[in-house]
Amino acid sequence: TGSRPALDPLGPFNVDYQGTKNIITAALREDVKHFAFVTSIGTDDPLFPLNLFWGVLFWKKRAEEELQRSGLTYTIVRPGGLKDGDRKKGGNIVMR
Repeated sequence: TGSRPALDPLGPFNVDYQGTKNIITAALREDVKHFAFVTSIGTDDPLFPLNLFWGVLFWKKRAEEELQRSGLTYTIVRPGGLKDGDRKKGGNIVMR
């Protein structure tokens, strides 16, 4: 979903969990053959610092579990270090 100010305590629930559940439901309805899901490094670690932002990784993990139970064929990718903006020297990945 990209980054934005972390001012909404319901943001991770609404976007990372409920939004993903909605997409999974649509994928099932449309008979999607393979679901690729990009979450984040650290979803298995409840003490990972990103959870300080309204439990963002907690809700990403719950969304992964919804996908795993869905019956869809899926791939889960957990990158780390995604940045907004232009690529800088050093090889950072930019998600647009």
